[in-house]
Amino acid sequence: MAADISPIEALGYRPTHKTVKERKAGKGKVIARLSTEQFTKDKKRTAVVLLSLAASLSVYLCIVTMLDSQAARTIVSNYMDTDMVIQNDTACKEKSEDRRDVLDESLVKSIKENAGVSEVHSMIFAEITVPWEPDFAEMWMKEFYAKWMSIPYGKEKDEYQNHPENFGSSLIGIDEQEFDYLNNSLEHPINKGDFLSGKACIVYRNGLDFADADIIGKNVTCALYEDQQMTKTFTIEGVTDENYYTALLGYPPTIIASDQVVKTFANHPITLKTSIKYHKEYDRDTEQEILALLEENDNAKDFSWESKIEDADEIEKAQGNMPQLGIGIVLITWIVLEKNGTVVERIKGAE
Repeated sequence: MAADISPIEALGYRPTHKTVKERKAGKGKVIARLSTEQFTKDKKRTAVVLLSLAASLSVYLCIVTMLDSQAARTIVSNYMDTDMVIQNDTACKEKSEDRRDVLDESLVKSIKENAGVSEVHSMIFAEITVPWEPDFAEMWMKEFYAKWMSIPYGKEKDEYQNHPENFGSSLIGIDEQEFDYLNNSLEHPINKGDFLSGKACIVYRNGLDFADADIIGKNVTCALYEDQQMTKTFTIEGVTDENYYTALLGYPPTIIASDQVVKTFANHPITLKTSIKYHKEYDRDTEQEILALLEENDNAKDFSWESKIEDADEIEKAQGNMPQLGIGIVLITWIVLEKNGTVVERIKGAE
């Protein structure tokens, strides 16, 4: 008999010797009574389904909690927790004659006067060279060529020694508040008085394999790119890997100093970027007013900006309908488990 029956028939097979008990529905709450009977009919299967559903709901709740903790406004945090950073796009052009101070004092003043703005910090920069010397400059250039260049340093050492103007770099100037923020992030914080007075500087590591101890304590001399006779020597007291403090990334190091020192040293430093913080975080009205100022400016095409609000909007779009997807996953899981339970029950009956 078993040999003559197909597997499909076997799945639906029920022994004929079992008597089928007939029950009358009776009166009263029929639906509730039938539901209770079905629920308690196969206790093992019911327990498995409930446990599986509970596990699925637990996973869903974990996903929702994770998404809530990674909400756009939670994970978006610009440098110094600023709401907007405006960039001077002409500042890093290759030719010096193409660079213009479009973020001038009048524009920055207009931004500061906005009622919704609480803080404004401008970063300035001047193009410099770092003349060759046998200690720090030699050590830096050797490591730079070994790390980033395909030709050995020895082939260009003579050119660097005799024509340092062919190896430009940047002198970055930051205000006191930005220094405090940067100094707190350093592994070895530096003396504030030395920095503000122009005695000490911070160097951007630029991905080189230097430990802080390899650099800290050494002297670095820089010269104005347009006037090689105008030089200044700093003692390196700090090292940072934060690329926020970069402009023209040359072969020699980028030097970070006090903005007042840079203004005194350089003839015409230009504003590289301006960071803005609002009284109210994610204040769209204030941001629209600032954007209107930029659009009305004669140099509107020379600005770019990073906005915390725009970043949050992009993240929200990227997240999409994740909670709805989680609900769909739970429902699909429950359906699959229910179907599997039915198949198992039929196989047992066939056996």
